[in-house]
Amino acid sequence: MSALLTLPVVIPLLTACAALSTWRSRIAQRCLSLAGSMALLVVAVLLLITVRREGVIATQLGSWPAPFGITFVADHLSAVMVLLGAISGMAMCVFSLGSIDRRREAYFYHPLMQTLLMGVSGAFLTGDIFNLYVWF
Repeated sequence: MSALLTLPVVIPLLTACAALSTWRSRIAQRCLSLAGSMALLVVAVLLLITVRREGVIATQLGSWPAPFGITFVADHLSAVMVLLGAISGMAMCVFSLGSIDRRREAYFYHPLMQTLLMGVSGAFLTGDIFNLYVWF
């Protein structure tokens, strides 16, 4: 279950890194960003289904204790908020395919958008106030 809890943060991070590695190809960045947004949406739906079925899910990243490590917690509210963020990210990605011009896209639009989705998902899933500040 901890893998499902970290995927809403890992997927946009990997998508942003992959989009940065293809910074010369506008089409590749668009395809990667769209695929990453779709994958985030699927994982957000799976997270909500899992939380509804099994209850609150919590994990410690790196197996560090709570004051030192990052705690991720998914309850009904956070799972719904991650889903809403994924829906908004998907809509933003699809809308930007037809509305953003080449000049703006050249300044790392898609990697930055995926980094924004990573931060939003991390802020919704964090288990303490300090890490909420870090994600913001």
